[in-house]
Amino acid sequence: LPKSMQISISKYYSAISMIRPDIVHAWQDQTNVEASLVCGMLGVPGVVIFARSLRPDGKSMAHMRKRKYFKEAYKAILVDQNIQFSHNSNAGKLSYSSWLKIPQKRFSVIHNGINFTEFGFNSDDNVIKEKMDAFAIPENAIIIGCVFRMVREKRPNLWIDAVNECIKSSDRIHAIMVGGGPLMSEISAKISELGLENRIHLVGQTNNVKPWLDKFDLFLLTSSIEGLPNVLIEAQAFGVPVISTDAGGAKDTFIDGTTGYIVGDNSNEISERIISTLSDGIWMEIAQTKSISHARQKFSPETMVENLSAIYEQSLSSYNR
Repeated sequence: LPKSMQISISKYYSAISMIRPDIVHAWQDQTNVEASLVCGMLGVPGVVIFARSLRPDGKSMAHMRKRKYFKEAYKAILVDQNIQFSHNSNAGKLSYSSWLKIPQKRFSVIHNGINFTEFGFNSDDNVIKEKMDAFAIPENAIIIGCVFRMVREKRPNLWIDAVNECIKSSDRIHAIMVGGGPLMSEISAKISELGLENRIHLVGQTNNVKPWLDKFDLFLLTSSIEGLPNVLIEAQAFGVPVISTDAGGAKDTFIDGTTGYIVGDNSNEISERIISTLSDGIWMEIAQTKSISHARQKFSPETMVENLSAIYEQSLSSYNR
């Protein structure tokens, strides 16, 4: 075993042998493997491990270079039926099932739970008003929005290409991009090159997200890689229908055709979907209402706890068989 892994296992062994828990719940691949090995040694009755994204070899080569043992380690520990392996999206479950060549029924899904009340409290409307005044967006504008970090995986260039086509179709369409990151200067330069400084507005990094969602008519996500994107859930929870590429667990977060749409990785397809969606006033009105109920019911903390309790019971019952 790698030296760092030996040290971690030693620490887990010391803590778990002292506490003697009925259930150990671990998160993320490295901890999952180490904790499962220790629980096997100590005979812990219930073991729940959790992955919040897709299979590790699909993230980056750098992620896997020093962890080539993950695949065989997972296959070995999952022989123990009391170990419950959960994911926060169906896409994650399918990804690990395919990678490990283990049937899907061996894995479970527990979607994220979001405290929408607390999320809504973290806001400052005065800051938003100052920004909106500076943007000089007309009162009758239709706003396409996003909230994400400006990194390659989010594909902000694709986002701008798609929105640019939408802007050409209507003088009313504006766009707001909320988020900072290493591509900010590149994205700002692209907006200037396209002559869209008065139509695509950059907010930058902020924790003040909810008031921006209140300004959006439609939320667009163009990621290539995702776990379970909370931003799609949060947008719907505050009445904003969504359009997203089919990245990770994105399709888990909304009802395709009812509270949003899945689109391909082509800017023309994305822009056509946005234009047709915004043109359908009846659909938009219904989607705004259904988005709120869908997000708040499916992704409430209470629903998450209920599902997690069932997984805990399953782990303990497997041990007692």
